Amino acid sequence: MFGVRHVQVILLFLANLINHASKNNLNVALLAMTDKSVEKHFDIDLKFQNALQSCLFWGYFVSILPAGELVTRFGGKKLLLLAMFMNTVAALVIPFCTYIGPQGWKMIFVCRVIQGVFQGFVIPSVLTIISKWVPAQERSRLGSLAYSGIHLGNGFQILTSGYLADYWGWPSVFYFHAILGFSWFILFSVFGAESPAQSKFISEKERSYIQNSLGFNGKTKKLRTPWRVLMTSPPFIALVFAFCGFKWGYHSLVAEIPTYMNKVHGVNLRENGALSALPFLVLFISTYPLGYIADFILKKKLIGLTPLRKIFTTLGFLGPAAWLIAAAQTQPGDKVSAITFLTLAIASIACIYPGFMMSPLDMAPNYAGAMNAVSNIFANFMSILGPIAAGLMLGDDGSNRSRWQLVFYVAVAMYVTTWAFYLMFADCKRQPWNDPNYNKKSVVISHQ
Repeated sequence: MFGVRHVQVILLFLANLINHASKNNLNVALLAMTDKSVEKHFDIDLKFQNALQSCLFWGYFVSILPAGELVTRFGGKKLLLLAMFMNTVAALVIPFCTYIGPQGWKMIFVCRVIQGVFQGFVIPSVLTIISKWVPAQERSRLGSLAYSGIHLGNGFQILTSGYLADYWGWPSVFYFHAILGFSWFILFSVFGAESPAQSKFISEKERSYIQNSLGFNGKTKKLRTPWRVLMTSPPFIALVFAFCGFKWGYHSLVAEIPTYMNKVHGVNLRENGALSALPFLVLFISTYPLGYIADFILKKKLIGLTPLRKIFTTLGFLGPAAWLIAAAQTQPGDKVSAITFLTLAIASIACIYPGFMMSPLDMAPNYAGAMNAVSNIFANFMSILGPIAAGLMLGDDGSNRSRWQLVFYVAVAMYVTTWAFYLMFADCKRQPWNDPNYNKKSVVISHQ
């Protein structure tokens, strides 16, 4: 039955949608921003364009660890509101950078770094709120639904940004996302809640159902993350490797698909938006059904939790790797084959959400935000290095097919090596250090 928990998940879904649309809208808008036939444009070469695409992740890297600790101690709602508000303000400033002159792109660089700083708080906040709102038996499907906003956001921004830039100029891309951001801020301020205990709208029946499922004992307290044991846990290190492989492949694709379709297959800006958005829309559609299937398998006890997470992670890594190899073989101008293989590659990624992405909630729900934050610190290097490495491999010739093949093959290598490590060391059962008193118990045992 539909309840307030579903409203929370939908709001978190929308937060991810808007956040990731804003994170990646520059990838499409940049084609118009650097078009010399446009009155307000920036004359920057391909290497600097790739630097602009990755600089947001520099700010993200700075904030992600403090974000994980802060949401563990103080909860997610206030930090999520702050992050979304400041991200929206920075997006609103970007169009005005043209008034600075030819060097205005440097101010855009600053705005994107600021966006990255505050976007670092979004996923840890979302995961922390999910850990308090989503019953264990609904975790795969509702957690996947919240995460799927990321992919609809990517598809949405690619689709809308091309049309907005074409019809109303590239500044409209950022104005549009600012409107969405401020609208979400108002909705979540009114209807969002840190937990069922703090919601003004939830029924007592639903509150009891959620709390009983999660083992809520009526007490809440600020927690300190057990950093030493966390950082030396083999299952957690396996999770970090999985995040790194996923981020390299995914962000290389997100950043480079519009350029690849334009330079290699001759797709114009408006058509580029529709074709480049298709893989992410298919990924969004695939995510929730896969989460539902995972919950069904666990409910029927067909296989255990750890094997299930490993099976879905395998499909989410080797699937994209296989289709990227196929995409690398397409001939220039064969846009039908290219978009088909890229769509299948990105759609396959949906399997990671009932896979390793749910592992922090399985292993240690008390520290899920911190685990996600630490994983993303390492994975963020991949988000930065992926587009930069692609730019170096492509050089100034974005139409060279053999160089694009190299970009795809490197992504395949990252998928396969990180998948193998995860498969060997992952363990999704509840970890003993999830207990807030774990350190105290360890001290007592050591003195006996």
